[in-house]
Amino acid sequence: MDLKKAEKKDEKRLKKIYLEAFPKKERKPFWLMRLKAKKGVMELLAIQEGRQTVGLAFTVLCEDMVLLDYFAIDRACRGQHLGSKALWLIQRRYQKQRFFLEIEQIDEDAPNNAERIRRKHFYLTNGMQETGIKASVFQVPMEILTDGKPLTYEEYDRVYQEAIGPVFARQVRRLP
Repeated sequence: MDLKKAEKKDEKRLKKIYLEAFPKKERKPFWLMRLKAKKGVMELLAIQEGRQTVGLAFTVLCEDMVLLDYFAIDRACRGQHLGSKALWLIQRRYQKQRFFLEIEQIDEDAPNNAERIRRKHFYLTNGMQETGIKASVFQVPMEILTDGKPLTYEEYDRVYQEAIGPVFARQVRRLP
């Protein structure tokens, strides 16, 4: 398995995986992420198994922090432990920085609660740790997981303010 910066030729496949994997209300415009990548604020990464692109990782870079903004394995390739291998490669890529991500909070009333539980288990099993930080991101209650390096809500918020921009930052607020 390889992890590489996406090239123009990868973008169509990455966009397809992105649109299938994430609900519309949780997606940022793909063109904006490409633009942020060109400016060095984001990295669009292609996850490849052999010559096939099997997944994506979009990261946001700010100071010594890296937010794994989007991470997905193609639906047709799931269940083959590719996600664990890919996450390990991503964590290795950013091992000198503080690496963190957002996941939907566990909610017994949510129709996808079983999926939320599986997702949290996946990340905890693969080395991520709870921070106790909770935020509403585009009106979706999230919790923040980290690679174990310390992170405050203020630092997390700064990633949105400085790297992603004030328009999106206004859609993020701290939860108790």
